[in-house]
Amino acid sequence: MRLIILQSVFLLSLPIGAHADIGSSQVAQAAKLSAPRVAWDSASVVHGDFNGDGKQDAAILGTHLQRVFVAVVLASSAIKQKANVLSFGIGTHSTDSICELPAKLVVEPLECSPLDDSLPGCKASPKTASLVLYGGECDPINFYWDHQKNKLAWWRV
Repeated sequence: MRLIILQSVFLLSLPIGAHADIGSSQVAQAAKLSAPRVAWDSASVVHGDFNGDGKQDAAILGTHLQRVFVAVVLASSAIKQKANVLSFGIGTHSTDSICELPAKLVVEPLECSPLDDSLPGCKASPKTASLVLYGGECDPINFYWDHQKNKLAWWRV
């Protein structure tokens, strides 16, 4: 039996300029506003259309107290910008942790049916990307946009 762990994430509202692609410094600044104690790594910023709206979103990695954080800043034409901050353990061997540092974010094509199990709220599109968090030799943590809950969700095998 295959086990896929699903987790939804809460959203925090942050003001951000919305008309251009989100630059590394803007992503780091938004992440710092969301989680000020986290050391955000602007060199880790990646871009992709994570929610399928046709606009380039951005993600960044950070660390604090034996936890790794992922902040996702969605591109939007609205005045207010939504950011997602997700926290994962390091080396705790639980479903919500990576094995070890360094962690790495990678943008990959979206797969809504990994191992033939459909992800709730996932809408496949060739232009929509997924975000993957690697950290050591264990299975990566995969992120996708849950259109039913209108928020980022994650899964891993």
